Amino acid sequence: MNLAHPQPNHDSPLFSPDDLARILGVCKRTVQRYVERGVLPQPIRLSERVARWPREAIEEAFRRRVAKTTDKE
Repeated sequence: MNLAHPQPNHDSPLFSPDDLARILGVCKRTVQRYVERGVLPQPIRLSERVARWPREAIEEAFRRRVAKTTDKE
């Protein structure tokens, strides 16, 4: 395991911005852009500097995204 770039825990109920960036293969700034554009839901703020996304909210966002894509075909 690489400690400089730990793998996200896919079984975790909450994802950090780092987790989502690694899962999606993008940088953290892109995760922020996805939130701004409505691709990803707003995170839950645990404090001023700590944001997390519930696993279910991310899964639902992907289901909606896939449904949009398949509806266009």
